[in-house]
Order: sequence, then structure tokens, then C-alpha cells
Amino acid sequence: MVFEAVMVVVGLVFLLTASYSDIRTREVPDWISYGLMFVGLGLRLMFSFVEGWELFASGLLGLGVGWLLAYMLYVADQWGGGDSKLLMGVGSLVGLWWGSYQFGWFLLGLIFLGAFWGLLWSIGVAINGWKGFTKSFKKLLKEYKWWHLGVWIFSGVIGVLSIWWVPLLTIVGFILGSFYLICFIVAIEKSGFTRKIAPEHLVEGDWLEKNVEIKNRIVMHKRALEKRDIRRLMVLKADDKLNYVLIKEGAPFVPGFLFSFVVVFLAKNWTMGIIEKIFWFLG
Repeated sequence: MVFEAVMVVVGLVFLLTASYSDIRTREVPDWISYGLMFVGLGLRLMFSFVEGWELFASGLLGLGVGWLLAYMLYVADQWGGGDSKLLMGVGSLVGLWWGSYQFGWFLLGLIFLGAFWGLLWSIGVAINGWKGFTKSFKKLLKEYKWWHLGVWIFSGVIGVLSIWWVPLLTIVGFILGSFYLICFIVAIEKSGFTRKIAPEHLVEGDWLEKNVEIKNRIVMHKRALEKRDIRRLMVLKADDKLNYVLIKEGAPFVPGFLFSFVVVFLAKNWTMGIIEKIFWFLG
């Protein structure tokens, strides 16, 4: 289909640009997100004269569902404005219609590939700041030494029981792996993702790690910052009421959009083959 080929090229161009911007500046300019929305709907409107009105309607529905999901994640303080707008853009481009599950596969891929990408980025940050990370990790294990001991005792008991039923060893691996993974994430957040920054260097989507307080009064709760929040913080600095705020950076998430898009539209046959083999093996 000509439309799908054009859609894939457009999606790759926009998502490559957005990923580069997110990695380099931790910000996705509005022109990328809004441009993707308008181009996606424009393409669907143009091709709908040949392929039917459902093509354009599916773009509007994808935009609406993308907005709903993005709004819920934004209100829950899980996403910033840049990620939310970009999801709406992808929804308008990919579309959503009865019998078409591409947007659903994209969202599923975004969850898992985004998490995998975030883990890889975190490992890179930990290696880059190894001394700070190991110090934070050891301190965390010391603070939760009783939990640490309890996990090992429980795992040891399960390990002994595995003498009679070997599959229990997978539970031991899951328990120990989950505990150390959580400790790793918390340690890397404290050592590599949290820093002090002056208001004039903030960008939309930065996350406040803690509430901003002036004279024991909260003037801004921790959340993803909007442009109006940054302007307000700059005014507070100009009035000599604060010098910096504590920001939690986290891994740039937009490359997860790109990886999911590539898997769904460029490697879908290969991916579906793997999924079918997994279901065949489990069945």
C-alpha cells in the first residue's frame, strides 16, 4: 500500500528528529509533535479520497485515543508535555480502527522497548559515574540491610526446596533479580539522575525532584515542569528567593517511540514470527 509506505517514511523522519533532540537537549520542540499531527492527518485526508473515508476517520480516532492516554499519564505525573504531544502525533499518523491493531502494537512495544531502552541508558550512566553509583548503591544496601538479609534467607529456603522441584530455582532468580534491580534503579536515580539546576537552564518537561519551598511555604509541588512553571521560577530567582531547584532527569524516553515504530512497521514480520514461536512453545 502506497499510503503505508509514505506513513512509515514520515514517521521515521519525525521520530528520528525527536529522538535526537531528546537525547541532546532533553526536550522535544512543539513543532515536531504538532507537525506530526498535521502531516499525519493531512496524509490520511489526502489518501482517503482514494482509499475511503475510514482512513481519515482512523487518524482522528488515533489522535483522540492518543490524547486520552497522554492526558492520563500527564495528570498522573508520569509523562511530561513533550512525550504526551508526541504520542498524539503518532496516534494521528498510525490511526486506530476496527480490525487494525497497529497502534495497539505500537503502545505495547513502547512499554517494553521504552523500559529496555531506559535500563540500557541507566547502565551507561552508572558506568560513566561509577564511583558515585557504587557509593549510593552500598549506602542503599546498608539502609535496607534487614530487607536484604530477609530476601537472601527467603531465597535460600526456596533454593533448598528446589532440590525436590527444580523449577523453584526460577523463583529464586526472580526474587534476587527484582531486589537488586530495584536497588539499582533507586541508586542510579540518586547518583546520576538528580542534580541542582538554575531556573534559566530548565526546559519544559524537566521533573522537580522535591517541592519548591520559600519560608516554609510550598510555592510549587514536584511535577513535570511546563513553560509557565519555568517562567515563575525565573521570577523567583530574579527576586532573590531561590538560586536553584532539584531536578530528576531520568533517561530520554522518546527513542522508545522510535524503536517501537521500527519494530511494528519495519520488522513486524520478524517480530510476529518470534511471538508465534513463543506461543507455540508455551502451548
